[in-house]
Amino acid sequence: MTLTEKLDELADESQWDFSDLRALFINCTLKKSPEPSHTQGLADLAISIMEKNRVKADVVRAVVMAAGVLVLARARHGHLHTHAPLTHDHLHTHDAHHRHTHEGTVEQEPHSHLHTHGALTHEHPHVSDAHHKHRH
Repeated sequence: MTLTEKLDELADESQWDFSDLRALFINCTLKKSPEPSHTQGLADLAISIMEKNRVKADVVRAVVMAAGVLVLARARHGHLHTHAPLTHDHLHTHDAHHRHTHEGTVEQEPHSHLHTHGALTHEHPHVSDAHHKHRH
C-alpha cells in the first residue's frame, strides 16, 4: 500500500468532521516564484492530507507576505484620530500651546507646573508606530 492509498483510506474511514477548520501554510522558501521549491513539495503533501480530511488549506509565500506587510506598515497615511486627555508637568514657556495665567506671581521663563490638555482630535500624515497604533 502506498502512502497516498493509506492517506485516502484513513480519510475515508475517519469519524471526525474537520470541514469547519482552515489551515494556513506559510512557505518560507527563498526560491523565486514560479520556480518549484522543496518547501512547497513538503507543504503540498501536508495540504493534501488536510484537504482529504475536508480542511480548507491556503498557502502564502512569506517573501510576498513580508513585502506586503512592510508596505502597509510603513505607508504614510492620514485620518482623524483622538488623543486622550493628558495631565503632565514639563518645562515650557507661555506660547499658543501653553496659554495660562499665574495668580499673583510672575514665573520665570521657562517654568514648570502641572497642566492639563483636553482630548485632541486631529489629522496628520503618519505611519503606524507606538504613538499611532490603530487598525484599518
